[in-house]
Amino acid sequence: MRRRGEILLKALEMFEEVVYTTADFTRAFLSSTKSDYRPLHNFVPEPHKTIAGDIKRNMALKEMEAREKQKVYNLISYLRKDGLIKMIKTGGESSWKITAKGEGKKENIKSQLSLLIPSRKYIPARSKETLIVSFDVPEKERRKREWLRTCLKNLGLKMLHKSVWMGRVRLPENFIDDLREYNLIPCLQIFSVTKTGTLKQLV
Repeated sequence: MRRRGEILLKALEMFEEVVYTTADFTRAFLSSTKSDYRPLHNFVPEPHKTIAGDIKRNMALKEMEAREKQKVYNLISYLRKDGLIKMIKTGGESSWKITAKGEGKKENIKSQLSLLIPSRKYIPARSKETLIVSFDVPEKERRKREWLRTCLKNLGLKMLHKSVWMGRVRLPENFIDDLREYNLIPCLQIFSVTKTGTLKQLV
């Protein structure tokens, strides 16, 4: 769900910014490093020392290019059939432009993605200092709240209260990044207990 939504969102945002021909959009979409479709320039074939090996490598590249382009053609076809983009004439060429329905779909996908929570695994590091995490996530975002509790438990923290957790761990950077991405930083406080027994606020 998340991956498909991100692909559609990216395509609609691109059509919102620029009026593309099919060929131009295909090149732009495949060259994007954020695309879910693997960029062709990331493909590194094994070296070949023979003419036959070179031919085999070139055939593999052409086959990969054809597959990747077909994925984009299918994406354009889906957007057109669903009324999210429309064909217009610009300078004698046929180009694609986002529709009002596409604009609405784009905003809807953004809203849906904002409610999803990351599913990645986080690897904590042991710490000599005690970490205290306190949070107050609104009821309307209870899915994020439950995700946060699950993550803290998996990271090795112990629950003192439903919204207060403690443990001798160092929170992974990618976990902090996800807290920022899902706008949870304003909802929590993170402290470390120093050797002198004082509290030092980290977040």
